[in-house]
Amino acid sequence: MKISDAKIVFSGVKSTYFVRGKDGCLFEEAKAVFKNEGDAEVHAYLKASATSKDGRDFNLSVVTDVVLPCGENEIAILVPDTNKVLKPGYDSVLTLALYEDEKCETEPIAVHTEEHWARTRHWQFYMSQSMHTDIGYTNYQGQLPALYTSFIDTVKKFMKDSDMRDTDIEKYKYAIESGWVMGEGYMTQANAEEVKEVTDLIGKGRMEIGAGQFNYTMECFSTEELARAAYYTNRYLVDKLGISQSRVERMFDNPAFTKSYVDVANSAGIKYGYHSMNGDRSPYWKKKEYDVFYLKGNVPGNKLLIFNGHSYGENYGFSSPHGSAYNSDVENCTDNAISCIDRLLGEILTLEGRRRYPYDKFPMQLVPFGDNKAPDDMQVKVINSVNKRFADEGYAYPRLKTAFPTEFFEDVEAEYSEMIPSEDGTEENWWNDGWGTTAYESGLNKLAGNTIPAAETAASFAAEMGTKYLYNALSEAMYRNLVYDEHTWGNWAYDDSHMYHSQWEWKRSYAFGAKVLADKCLKESVEALAAGAVEKSTGKSVYVYNGLNWIRNDAVHVELTEDFPEFFEIKHGGESVPYEVKDGVLSFVAKDVPAMGYKVYSVEKVDTSKASCETVVNVNSIENEFYKVVFASDGTIASITDKKANREVVDTGAVEKFNQYRYYDDHGIPFSNMNFPFDEDKWTLHTPETAEVALTKNDVCETARATTSTFRNPKITQTVKLYRGIPRIDIVNEVVKGALPSLQAIEEAYYTFPFRTEGKHEIRYDIPLGNMVEGKQTYGTSHDWYTVCKWSGVRDTETGYNMVLASPNTALVEFGERRTGNWSFDYVSEKPYIYSYVFNNMWQTNFQGDQPGYADFRYSISTNSCGEDMSENNRFGWESVTPMQATVVNGSANAESGSYIKISSDHVQLTTMKPAEANGEGMILRFAEIAGKAVSGVKVSLGKAADVTETDIIENDLPGNALSEEDFVFDIPAYGFKTFRVRYHVGTPAKVNITSVCSTKEITRSENLVIKSDTEASSIFAGGYEADCAKDFMNGREWASKGESNPWIKFTWDEPVTVKVLAIASRNNPADLVEKAEVYADGDDTPIAVFTGNPLNSDIENNRIILDKAVTVKELKVQLIGSTDGAQVKNNGLSGFAAYADIPREAELGGTYIKWEDADGAEFYRIYRGTTPDFVPGCGNYIGSTERTGFYDSQVTSGMKTKYHYSVCAVGKDGIRGEFSDKAATVTVDKLEDKSEHTKPELHAIVREEDRVDLWWTPVKNDLPIKYFKVFRNGEELTLLHKNDHVVSFRDKRIPKEAGKTIVYTVAAVDWNGNETFSEPVTVKLW
Repeated sequence: MKISDAKIVFSGVKSTYFVRGKDGCLFEEAKAVFKNEGDAEVHAYLKASATSKDGRDFNLSVVTDVVLPCGENEIAILVPDTNKVLKPGYDSVLTLALYEDEKCETEPIAVHTEEHWARTRHWQFYMSQSMHTDIGYTNYQGQLPALYTSFIDTVKKFMKDSDMRDTDIEKYKYAIESGWVMGEGYMTQANAEEVKEVTDLIGKGRMEIGAGQFNYTMECFSTEELARAAYYTNRYLVDKLGISQSRVERMFDNPAFTKSYVDVANSAGIKYGYHSMNGDRSPYWKKKEYDVFYLKGNVPGNKLLIFNGHSYGENYGFSSPHGSAYNSDVENCTDNAISCIDRLLGEILTLEGRRRYPYDKFPMQLVPFGDNKAPDDMQVKVINSVNKRFADEGYAYPRLKTAFPTEFFEDVEAEYSEMIPSEDGTEENWWNDGWGTTAYESGLNKLAGNTIPAAETAASFAAEMGTKYLYNALSEAMYRNLVYDEHTWGNWAYDDSHMYHSQWEWKRSYAFGAKVLADKCLKESVEALAAGAVEKSTGKSVYVYNGLNWIRNDAVHVELTEDFPEFFEIKHGGESVPYEVKDGVLSFVAKDVPAMGYKVYSVEKVDTSKASCETVVNVNSIENEFYKVVFASDGTIASITDKKANREVVDTGAVEKFNQYRYYDDHGIPFSNMNFPFDEDKWTLHTPETAEVALTKNDVCETARATTSTFRNPKITQTVKLYRGIPRIDIVNEVVKGALPSLQAIEEAYYTFPFRTEGKHEIRYDIPLGNMVEGKQTYGTSHDWYTVCKWSGVRDTETGYNMVLASPNTALVEFGERRTGNWSFDYVSEKPYIYSYVFNNMWQTNFQGDQPGYADFRYSISTNSCGEDMSENNRFGWESVTPMQATVVNGSANAESGSYIKISSDHVQLTTMKPAEANGEGMILRFAEIAGKAVSGVKVSLGKAADVTETDIIENDLPGNALSEEDFVFDIPAYGFKTFRVRYHVGTPAKVNITSVCSTKEITRSENLVIKSDTEASSIFAGGYEADCAKDFMNGREWASKGESNPWIKFTWDEPVTVKVLAIASRNNPADLVEKAEVYADGDDTPIAVFTGNPLNSDIENNRIILDKAVTVKELKVQLIGSTDGAQVKNNGLSGFAAYADIPREAELGGTYIKWEDADGAEFYRIYRGTTPDFVPGCGNYIGSTERTGFYDSQVTSGMKTKYHYSVCAVGKDGIRGEFSDKAATVTVDKLEDKSEHTKPELHAIVREEDRVDLWWTPVKNDLPIKYFKVFRNGEELTLLHKNDHVVSFRDKRIPKEAGKTIVYTVAAVDWNGNETFSEPVTVKLW
């Protein structure tokens, strides 16, 4: 048929993501949709022309030789590439014209016009491999350093392999997700030469370390904890490794950001956030998928560019999907990857509205297999294979490159910055309800987060008076505080197993360690300050310390010493102060205590008691000058009258009562319950019905104490207190909860606070710095529950009346009503009610399935009429987490009151004062604006001359002239930070004299002989669970039998091997329980080793057997003996088996011990290591700090290729650094011995259940690390879940009746030479 006789009708043009190269030019491949209404195909020439619409003069065209079959069809055509001639977001007019002649000079047969043809996209994919880091979950936390070390060693091998492959045009690159993997993983296991190999690869752009310490739950941070969140990689690792700061933080699994972190991140050099979320209990993940946006900070101009990926464990077809068996077929993976790219771009190109993706750049962070899983070089092979296939087919784009996310972000910003949307809010975390699965421990850590910086500041003031700064304890406290706020809570399975309990014990010990150290340091520092504020005499005084920057009136509590007078009077300025003494604790209201200062009260011995006597109140209310609180018969608050405002605070008609405990027990909620509606008929609500309410009063306070109970909560005590002269209501609710029938049962509980407004209301809640209006957060995040830092509050929008609820040791809230199970993105409360979401166990993985025992929930309530001005709310919140401190001191006051530092604006709080971190110098003073009002000309009076330099948040000096004055002045934005380095004009400490540098012979990481064996098993469950999977603890895989309780596995070698040490771990599966494993050699009937325990999957230290005599074998058979518990079919197996010729490295203490003499004027010491005798100590060779006179370096042993030298400097008063010591080289010794005085652990205990006592103790830091702790009950050693130096807590559960009601506990720290240092005994009485 002649084309002139044909009837061709075009109906549209579809863009594809391919761009072809032709004759040196680029053309976009498209698909033309047409209908040939004739009865024969037509051969013709189709000319595609693109013309400008925005005033830019261009006219591009390309001709395609086409054959148009009959009927409705679409054909591939080329259209002009407009990428270079159009700006992003602009389009052109595309015209298709069909011609009979090739030159397209005749009249067109058919014409079609697209008025809005989008700019051609040059798709580029930025690909690098990483690993999602869970501190726990898949493995016991103590195993992870060795696991991560094996991963990084594998990465180095993969890079060498990639460099050798000619097919790898794009080379293998690896991103270490977070700093902890390097700092607490590789750097604790590898030697210095191996660490240098990693830093060299970082310098070459082949590896990088993410800016975060790990994945935080940062909504739970205190203000100063927020500031420290950026230190780990960009301060500590930079100083230790000499690497550049990282500009990208990675948040996988549960990406959620507090708005105030943006300011911290920007100040620390972090510009970008790469996020990928887990769909589990994250209903917003599809709403945030492929989302590129700026998250704004509090400070104008601060923003973080964030990309939200598809899933936290995504491989995009380039290797095995998350959680599946390994795929080693490159061609198969290439097909999968291309199909995945096709599906991905097909989805992206259809996104509209807020989810529109107008960019042509896409980052792919490839995460092999799952959590804490080994690297995989299949992905780089597939990347190159896909590129080759595209190139062979003539495509110039898409292009795949191995590149870190920084390159993606830079390219997107360079080309599309004007199109990137901004969000002004916080990113509320759907996973934060998990915080409430461990209410008691989470509350301790929250308290510690506020106490630690207060202790740092007090310790710094005390150091000014000659007391040694508590460097080791405060550094350890902050580290543990941050580790607890890592996003992993425990084991993946709620199975009541050894692994479930041991992972949680490791985690919870960080909260206990942080809290006990924080309390100890604050107490000792306040005692030192008190000693400096009095003249020694025979009398007593009470010293009161105020760590906030405004004059305060508040109650203080002091434990009385044994030599305190029996009868006494408290006086100040000649006036007597009312007080009470109860259970050995003195309490009174201290008034007008100076900002950042103190007040001293005299104690005068008298002949008769002056204590205020407590009397019983026979009415149902208590009151002070500000509030009257009325109680109902069930112990709840029936009414609160604000006397000053003359209004009711409580909605007295609410179904939910004020300060009511509401416990929900489920009967129909599934164990895994995301998106499941929590209908009321699936729950039973239990509330206390009656209570014994005792009301008392004295001259200090009035108190109401209600004792009650309800289902599964046998004892509930609710104490409400009003102090004279204090406009605040204090509440302490104590709950003893019984155990659930199983870890799969569901429960949750609230304390409710239905406030009353006269009209419309607004609810706000405090974030680490600043506050947010309910519902004003980023798109797609949680509106069901929120995380409160210090306070939440209701504002009556018609009257400007504010009702504020401070919650110092609990964090989760729901607004308006019980919201659990609604999965809402846009809910805003209809009622001015606050539900304090005190605990739950809604999760089915990671968190905890039950939390029986004692817990307390503390609240304070205040009111004001400040309307939208949140300064009073904020101040009230700060007071709730920073109580005034008091102590008894011998002597009389030098001055009755004073301030240690003066700050002109009470809107500006000193959040910490401490010595500079890592390789820094001087004192660091950080200030935060806490009223939401920018302040100009803030004047700080130091009291003595100093050089002052402004720094960024992580203590790098900013450009500008240093001031040398007693005072300095600065401006600070609303809810912003300012940080300064202060070098006081004081003398330097003496030069350090190193006395010895002892190194052991090199202890190599012993090779697991099993890796080179052949395997055979009695059965295999399925593909991906082969016997070979058990050959290495670190491969993240496992051998599973098929339906066997007592399977066996054999390991054979071609040549005999000599074995001295065996180690084993069974599968971490709740249904597969192994009670015993017998190991046989070369077919003999007698086992050479027997492992016992149910199950065996504890840490390798506990599951290692050192044979009395080495054996030479060609075959080892492991016979598993399974548990007979339960009817479920078992697939018993192993997650790892090892055989070593020598004792593994982790079983011995190898390394270098540097010892020096105590230097005059030293507060603590910094240690440096170099490779030449003339190295210059500084950034890149700093290795650590300590207040002791010895330091352990695990990375250096004798016999290494590199000869290492050490230098030590003293850091003196006010952080001033002394002269560096002479360099010292190592001397070889057989073993390291610490002969210095060892630190004694300080033991604490609390009864949590009638047959359970929780123990915790101070972490121990000697010159050399300790090996583990022992715990004794009435002199008998108890069995710990794990023996190591990290876990400083123990749950003594199910105490036998024969132990008695009065129990004595002790704990001992055991060093690597077997020396034991015991705590003082602690006696507890069971209920």
